[in-house]
Amino acid sequence: MLPFTRGRVILITGAAQGLGRATAKLLAPVGARLVLVDRDGAGARRAATELAVGDDAVGLEVNVLDWEQVQWMVQETVRRFGRLDGLVNTVGGSSGHGIRGARTIEELEIDDWDRTFELNVKSVFLCCRAAIPALRAGGGGRIVNTSSVAGRSQSQLGGPQYAAAKAAVVGFTRQLAFQLAAENITVNAVAPGPSLSERVSAIWDKRSEAVRQEILSRIPMRRLGEVDELAAAVCYFLSDLAAYTTGHTLDVNGGLYMD
Repeated sequence: MLPFTRGRVILITGAAQGLGRATAKLLAPVGARLVLVDRDGAGARRAATELAVGDDAVGLEVNVLDWEQVQWMVQETVRRFGRLDGLVNTVGGSSGHGIRGARTIEELEIDDWDRTFELNVKSVFLCCRAAIPALRAGGGGRIVNTSSVAGRSQSQLGGPQYAAAKAAVVGFTRQLAFQLAAENITVNAVAPGPSLSERVSAIWDKRSEAVRQEILSRIPMRRLGEVDELAAAVCYFLSDLAAYTTGHTLDVNGGLYMD
């Protein structure tokens, strides 16, 4: 595990499963104090309990599209642990899973476009907006957002709404990093390729074997990623080694997209 100062308080959204949960599992053994939030409150609490670190991990039920709940989320973090040192935004996704995920722009409903931007962009904006005063009060901190190879190139499993939303996360990350750099708050993003999270697995399983093999043939490593591999990239940005890195998007995609 990368060098990590024990006792840091890290708030992770979308932590009941997938990348958020995997990140928590890597951080708990190195002494992080963790607030795991999810719309699935029971799942967040279960994930916190499974870390087996007692009061150093708590699960909260939060809808990160509700500004009042997001404000409460940060306030509750500070109330419980006295500070906030890092925010990891993993909430995201695309409206319409499975075969409908890769709809063309003519097929895409306007409500689906709006919903995808809410999940992937508005959630990040609201959480950052609420967390920054607490990070500033502690003398600085780290923010890690989740983009996608779709926002860096194109989407094989999603559609135009998803690619556009994830590209927006990259732009938002750069601008926020620029504005906060002098305050010792770094802002970076991880851009995964297709990986075997619960959400992507649900889409992957609905594809035919021929389609799966065609997708894998485009990935130089010829496989999908594992969530632990993505979580390791998140933990780098939270670690002591990344203090001088900000505004960067790290591609973790098996060579599918290279910049």
